[in-house]
Amino acid sequence: MEETDRQYYSRRGNEERKRSRSAATNNSRSIHGALADLCHERAHGSANVNDKTGIRSPAQESEG
Repeated sequence: MEETDRQYYSRRGNEERKRSRSAATNNSRSIHGALADLCHERAHGSANVNDKTGIRSPAQESEG
């Protein structure tokens, strides 16, 4: 089964959050934290944003 956009961004956000926690410098923590926030926002953003960017829920994918 292929990974959906939502699953991809959720996974990437979790990976970046782990990198943020183990980063050696404050700057690195900040960068990885910001990337994690962006990924999670992309995966779990509002329906209006997701519709415009092409992220669809599994229920929507089976319909069309």
